[in-house]
Amino acid sequence: MSMAEESEVKSKPLGKRKIAIEKIEDKARKQVTFTKRRKGVFKKASELCTLCNAEVAVLTFSGAGKVFSFGHPSADEVINRYINGSKSSSSSLSLDSSSVTNEHVGKEKLLHGATCSDEQDLCWWQKPVEGLGLEELEKIMTSLIELMNNVASKIGNCWSNNNNVGSSANTPKSGLDLNEAYSPKSNGADE
Repeated sequence: MSMAEESEVKSKPLGKRKIAIEKIEDKARKQVTFTKRRKGVFKKASELCTLCNAEVAVLTFSGAGKVFSFGHPSADEVINRYINGSKSSSSSLSLDSSSVTNEHVGKEKLLHGATCSDEQDLCWWQKPVEGLGLEELEKIMTSLIELMNNVASKIGNCWSNNNNVGSSANTPKSGLDLNEAYSPKSNGADE
């Protein structure tokens, strides 16, 4: 083989390519493929949960017999519900339907970016709070706390799904210190 032919062979990038689905005999390649495909399946399951508000459980077993799971709200809850044939735990709660509907509409607006009013071009969190009553302020505070806790929970779930480690040392705390988050800031007069 000449030098020119060798450089042509070496410069050909492998990159991402479609491969035929066939049994992999090499143990090292099998483990790498399992890891990549497991992450892909979990990612697709997560997207399904997010887009369709579905409850999903995915169990995978490695060649060594190690179990990996993904579930929303949790794999155990979804599996137990399937085994027992019971309804969703969220549907068994007795909540005031109007408050649930209002919260759902608010969350949908927030998710779809339609929270800004057309007449004032201000989003609900940008409007001045000086004219609001105590009850309205408490509702806003409750919504903000719930949103922060949901975000913290989602971050914790992402950490645990990505790490798949039994140790909680790398997992961020799931709750927020609300006293720290809502403590009054100095107005700069002390500086």
